[in-house]
Amino acid sequence: GGHHRKSFTGLVGRPECVHEPTRLTGNGRQALFLSPGYTAGLVGLPKEQSDYVLQRLWGLCFQSSRILTYNWSVGDVIIWDNRSVVHRAKTLDLQPGARRCMLRASVMESFQVAPGI
Repeated sequence: GGHHRKSFTGLVGRPECVHEPTRLTGNGRQALFLSPGYTAGLVGLPKEQSDYVLQRLWGLCFQSSRILTYNWSVGDVIIWDNRSVVHRAKTLDLQPGARRCMLRASVMESFQVAPGI
């Protein structure tokens, strides 16, 4: 339809936030603006339906064909577009006593809300 569904978070210790579930990236492509760790539901849908939609989206996002696992070596540099990539560190895989050192640079960009999904 022509309406926008909004996602919200309300997890303990984190402020509640309501925003559109998609964004237009710099190249004009539509990308999900959701995260399984932060998205509590879709505004305007009953909880059961919201949970079902989100589970379907996560199932699509996390298909093995869409996942890159990178095995780091000293001196490696990797760059990704935060606007359209879900990412996480696997710090549990670190050897005991090992440190994870990361430098981050972010580009400030305004964004547009994508038309309804």
